[in-house]
Amino acid sequence: MRARQFVLFCALSLLAAFTVHVGSASAVSDRLFITGSGGAVLFDNSTPDGGTAGPETTLTFTGGSANVLPPPIPPASAITLPGADVIVLLEPSNEPPDPTEPPVTIPGPSGPVVVSDIIISTLGVPASTAAPFVMLVSDPQDLQQITSLPPNSKITAEFAGPLDVTASLAGTGPGGPFGQIDVVVQSDVVPEPGTLLLLGSGLVGLAVRSAGRRRG
Repeated sequence: MRARQFVLFCALSLLAAFTVHVGSASAVSDRLFITGSGGAVLFDNSTPDGGTAGPETTLTFTGGSANVLPPPIPPASAITLPGADVIVLLEPSNEPPDPTEPPVTIPGPSGPVVVSDIIISTLGVPASTAAPFVMLVSDPQDLQQITSLPPNSKITAEFAGPLDVTASLAGTGPGGPFGQIDVVVQSDVVPEPGTLLLLGSGLVGLAVRSAGRRRG
């Protein structure tokens, strides 16, 4: 009797934990995380999920901890700056499109690209040309204003875990405008709510089935 109750308790506890994660999944979509010398956190901001918590926000770091809105340069203009670094995260091809966030397709050097997010950095551009910043463009309205991707764009698959893009951005070394910094982005910060609920429910089902066998 006690063994069955223990199994059920553990399963229900896991389901409760998953439900809490589902709540957080409704709140966060993308994240821009920047650290400086000694690992000091300079910027740690995330954008709400457009499907559940309002429109997504383009995140911009200009040296301070707060997100800069509006960005110092509109993304559609920033992406055309000579010398700007551009990293394009692709929309996963194995996931169905979110009806609340239609995919954004932008012409690229080798054809159309279904874009999830775009990272734009002017850290390596002369200060006389543009103010230094790192921008994570996830707002669909901002993405739709971009008519084409520059030839120097680095295109990579969207990554659910933290993605360190420091090595791909000029001006992140000791001589850069903000000194030695590390730039990490994360898209789809938390798992899909449906997946978590399905997994939690499955655990409860297995526990109930196991308890029934023990009693039989």
